[in-house]
Amino acid sequence: MKNILLISENKIKYFSELDPSLEYEKLVLPFIKISQDIQLTQLLGEKFMDTLYTGVENNNLSTTYKTFIDDYVADYLVHYTIYNALPSIYTRIRNKGVIQGTAEEGQVSPLTDMKYLRQHHLELAQFYGERMKDHLCDYSSNFPDYQNPGSKGIQPNKSQTAYFTGLAFKTRSGGRYNGDNAPDANQNK
Repeated sequence: MKNILLISENKIKYFSELDPSLEYEKLVLPFIKISQDIQLTQLLGEKFMDTLYTGVENNNLSTTYKTFIDDYVADYLVHYTIYNALPSIYTRIRNKGVIQGTAEEGQVSPLTDMKYLRQHHLELAQFYGERMKDHLCDYSSNFPDYQNPGSKGIQPNKSQTAYFTGLAFKTRSGGRYNGDNAPDANQNK
């Protein structure tokens, strides 16, 4: 995997709630690369990622690819970066061991708050991922390395993701409705 970042530190600062005083070089930038290497490569495939990296590295991206990165990839990466970075922001590894950060102003939030924020950013990232796949399908002729990834390397994930939207209905017994346990419409008549 190449050491080329498809979004900047400023993009994360501008389009997220992360504190501007955060140590971005230690706590955020590594997670942009991780998000690209794991989530984005799984979504787009290795061949298409190589095309994007080469275009950024050589500063010769087509307008279509530059717009694709700015309008689709950036939103996806902002939220996956935060999702991946939150555990390291919440706790730090020091020579004394793993410690929870101290707050200069206010109180350190409980672990449940961090888990909630991670889930929130995961849902946003999944939404932007579906939006990106829709765009790639709608304009498939503009993205040949996505449509024809070859047989080597990581293949693009073109299946629909069943992401959780945050809305769940409880059954009378306290479980969630899904396709397997949804009540029959005539059951309550």
